[in-house]
Amino acid sequence: MKKLVKGLLLTLILVFGVAAAGCGDTKSADVQKVRIGVSSSAEEVIWKPIIDKFKAKNVDIELVVFTDYTQPNAALANKEIELNAFQHYEG
Repeated sequence: MKKLVKGLLLTLILVFGVAAAGCGDTKSADVQKVRIGVSSSAEEVIWKPIIDKFKAKNVDIELVVFTDYTQPNAALANKEIELNAFQHYEG
């Protein structure tokens, strides 16, 4: 479980680090909104500390709950969400 949370946190840091690097004004108070696809509403417990941490950095994370594992990939492709929490790489 800790490995999953660390992986998700690292993914978010990388995504927002790249986005912040592209912004000229780092003092902006604009809130960046990010929609993340999750497989069940039970994942809110896992995401709560991450959501709280990024809220302090002006990042509003919205969890989008899916009931079918094929839906998030289509939503990601259609830009309905920015991240898919259960997408992974098998190397």
